[in-house]
Amino acid sequence: MNPKKLVLWVIWFSLFFSLFMYRQFLGQGETSQGGEVDVFFICAFLIPLTTSMVIRWVIIPKLSRAC
Repeated sequence: MNPKKLVLWVIWFSLFFSLFMYRQFLGQGETSQGGEVDVFFICAFLIPLTTSMVIRWVIIPKLSRAC
């Protein structure tokens, strides 16, 4: 893997993951009760992750082939 790509992936992942860490630690007293799973936290993680994966591996390759 190209070192530049690796650095960009690490930066993207760290920015993406930091949003969820902020939500988890700063919003801890508001919604968490015991060991319950926060549905908002899971949806806020899965929806952007799925969308970015579809764009990365489905849409971008089709666009590059069309050009």
